Amino acid sequence: MTGIFNFFNAAQRQTLFWLMLLVAIWAPVVYLLGAQWNVFEEYNYGWAVPILCLYLAVQKFPSRPPVGAPGWKKTAFFLLVTTGLVYWVMRVLQEANPVWRLASYGLALTAVAMTLLAIYLTQGASRTRHFIFPAVFFLVAVPWPTPVEGAVIQTLTRFNASLVVEALSFAGVPALTHGNVIEISTGMVGLDEACSGIRSFQATLMVALFLGAFYRLGRARRWWLLGAGPALAVAFNFTRTLVLVFVAARAGLPTMERWHDPTGVALLVGCFLGLWSVAAWLARKSKKQKTENGKQKAETPDAGDRESEIRNQTADIGISAFQGFKISVFALAVWVVAWAVTVEVSTEVWFHSHEARGSRTIDWTARWPVENPTLQTNIIPKNALRELQCDQNSSVSWTEEGGVSWQAFYLRWLPEDSFYGRVKVALSKSHNPAICLPATGLQLQAQLDPVLLTIRPGLSLWFDRYVFTAYGRNLYVFFSQTEDLMGNGEASLRMTHLARLRAALAGSRSYSQKNFEVCIAGAETPAAALWLFSARLPELIKIQPAEP
Repeated sequence: MTGIFNFFNAAQRQTLFWLMLLVAIWAPVVYLLGAQWNVFEEYNYGWAVPILCLYLAVQKFPSRPPVGAPGWKKTAFFLLVTTGLVYWVMRVLQEANPVWRLASYGLALTAVAMTLLAIYLTQGASRTRHFIFPAVFFLVAVPWPTPVEGAVIQTLTRFNASLVVEALSFAGVPALTHGNVIEISTGMVGLDEACSGIRSFQATLMVALFLGAFYRLGRARRWWLLGAGPALAVAFNFTRTLVLVFVAARAGLPTMERWHDPTGVALLVGCFLGLWSVAAWLARKSKKQKTENGKQKAETPDAGDRESEIRNQTADIGISAFQGFKISVFALAVWVVAWAVTVEVSTEVWFHSHEARGSRTIDWTARWPVENPTLQTNIIPKNALRELQCDQNSSVSWTEEGGVSWQAFYLRWLPEDSFYGRVKVALSKSHNPAICLPATGLQLQAQLDPVLLTIRPGLSLWFDRYVFTAYGRNLYVFFSQTEDLMGNGEASLRMTHLARLRAALAGSRSYSQKNFEVCIAGAETPAAALWLFSARLPELIKIQPAEP
């Protein structure tokens, strides 16, 4: 195998071995996280992060310290093997749960650890410290933990809505807030995630960290830059939301929709240009301070620096051999490539073998009471469908005797075989009444115990139950999520960390999803709402013919 590399000189071979090692570690991580970067618009910037990491590493390469011997050789190699095993586990968890943030962080952290351990074993401690930031910088591309992200979104959205309403009132435009909704004379304006500022907030954090390293700012100035990024994001987002709501109040909601995307682009461009200006100003201040203190270094290295650079390059070319323990970049690259192939092949074999033995539930779909003269078809807003990314959707409302009002939703995500397709299906599990309905102005009063209701022999569905209030009236919500492959029981629902772990152990991948939701207004108590729903449910479910 070594004969293949004889076409390259020593320096080129060294570079090629490092590329093999880094690609084996990072290519699967970038591919898996890339599915989330595609789906979540606030993380689209993730595709740029690997390139920026590589740029930062190249930028730091000329100033790297000399090669040194690792002080804890056997310990470092043991940690490398252990980290590789942890990565293996996280790879299986990510395959079963494509948007599970815990598995995503596990993959990214283990990849960072393996990269730094590889540098430590072959280059020593000084070089490892030198390249820590380019490796750790990748973590800004990992989607935030859901509880943290949800809390930030809700906080920013309500803060933004309150500021906008105050500004509108000052300008003489009547407006009221209902949760994440602003009520104006022409209608209701809902503030989605884009209007919360979370997208520009996360992206500016990434840009602030990069610019701090790019301009080689000191620690204090980097903290100032990190503070300026979110502040600019909040300010620009407030301006954008104020413009949109003002346009809606003066010209109507359809006109506001035409302004939505252009103002979003202007927000991002203005925010990033402002942050870049702050970074450049801090860099000039830093350079001026160094000049005044007589610490400004010459741009051209002196003879001693050039001699040190030559020694560094010479040391890089050779094979690292240490007393009592020998390892080379070539050997480590071969080991890592073999490990990466083993991880991917074994993961696919694990899931494919279990899925071949899986069982399917009775296929069903929603059936609406077309015989009811009050039945109305509802149109789900385009922005909501864009977030849901479902393949089929239906929503209706009707009224029954006693003045009881019903509203129902049926959403369907068709089976997907590719990992990127399964991300869309897995994302559907994050849509539930506790998250979505408060964004429409409803207030969650209670989440009741779930119930298992039988529709037909062999077909029973679990329903989560919620109590919301809207304009002084209780709304009882029944919500069910199901998958086509149910041979793994509750693990296939993936609603808790334990269920996600069980899904991985059972070799279950999320291929498809059905969301069925019914809202009842007019029932006197939760028990009365449950009785009404359980009595009507068999008529709202239609059994599909079995596949031949």
